[in-house]
Amino acid sequence: FKFFLFFRDEISVDTVNGLVQKLQAEAGPISLWFSTNGGTSSAMEFLMTYLNSRAEEITITLTDKIYSAGTQILTDFNGTIEIKELDSILFHVADRETYNFRKDSYSADFKIISKQDRAYNLRCAAKFKQRNLLTDKQIKDFLRGKDVVIYQEQFLKYNLNYSEKIFC
Repeated sequence: FKFFLFFRDEISVDTVNGLVQKLQAEAGPISLWFSTNGGTSSAMEFLMTYLNSRAEEITITLTDKIYSAGTQILTDFNGTIEIKELDSILFHVADRETYNFRKDSYSADFKIISKQDRAYNLRCAAKFKQRNLLTDKQIKDFLRGKDVVIYQEQFLKYNLNYSEKIFC
């Protein structure tokens, strides 16, 4: 028997905690269908840590659209991934909101934060290149802050079908 679950939500602490709670309640094989507009990188990192702790039991099926933080599944999940009826994948750099007008008791050095974001985005770009998810031109666009979208036609063109992935 396999447990089936469809996640179609924003990646946030609340939605990820809810998903993990549902998955923790199940023993044995899990089929997780996954679609997202994206969300926060830290919540996605937490989800990836959990999913990888059960990677042998979980098959992730990417469907509809995988945007923003959701692309981390393609670079960091150690289990089986299937792609079915996936329309598009959107890659863009991680960034943070900066407050140009509001000043409060919390202050951060946004120059330092910006450097940290740049380092994070360079690590992401290296993963995209290693997994052959984006062309060199697309990686340059990504690092320049442009949204990069790939579609079904490109999945085959860019030979995204590497050994642990199944593209249907």
